[in-house]
Amino acid sequence: MIAPFAFALAASALVLGIGTLARADRFDSARGLVAAGVLETGLVVQAVLDGLGIASGHRPASPATHIAYLAVSVALIPAAAAQVQGRSGRWAGALLAITYLLVAVVVVRLQATWRPAHD
Repeated sequence: MIAPFAFALAASALVLGIGTLARADRFDSARGLVAAGVLETGLVVQAVLDGLGIASGHRPASPATHIAYLAVSVALIPAAAAQVQGRSGRWAGALLAITYLLVAVVVVRLQATWRPAHD
């Protein structure tokens, strides 16, 4: 896992979450889902890099927990996007904003579980 990339993803998700929440009453799914797609692309790239790291011999402190966080990080945005697609308004914006904030937390947790176990 590349720490600066993970930080950039978490920071982007946090900014998107706060920004979307601030404008939730004017949320439009057509524009809102473009940002979600860009963030999701970054999360998929992170998952691939993470998988390559594990395949090359890196062992996270808790592999099962790390892989679970990795799966959740990639699944959150598509799940929320499916719910808000074609909708506009406060509740759709709030759902996507909360999803962005959850993504930020999951990426930080991923970074924490990436550290190898001490021998």
